[in-house]
Amino acid sequence: SVIGTAAAKFPAVRFVMCHFGEPYFADAARVLAKYGNVAADLSGMIEGKIPDMDVFLRRHGGYFNELKRELVKLNAFDRLMFGTDWPLANLGDYIAFTKRVIPQSEQAKVFAANAQRIYGIL
Repeated sequence: SVIGTAAAKFPAVRFVMCHFGEPYFADAARVLAKYGNVAADLSGMIEGKIPDMDVFLRRHGGYFNELKRELVKLNAFDRLMFGTDWPLANLGDYIAFTKRVIPQSEQAKVFAANAQRIYGIL
């Protein structure tokens, strides 16, 4: 990948990969696993308004379970940041979905602390 090539060539530079979501999450997880200087936002995982999150997750269980499995296997919650494809995604639904994908113990990092650290905010 282009970001992998850049991350390898410039290991002292922090790269942020946007659009971790479908159809790229397996590839994105591999880039994060290989290069510690790469972080990612979690945009591109869902779109539109989701009337019932439980029904949505049952219908798309394969995607949801694979995404969760990749994130847990990757175990790089210190390099993941909340992100959306707003206005394509409903913000409230995106927050709810992200809370279902990210372990509760890691949510404070993913929703705020990582972006603050990575982007030097505060």
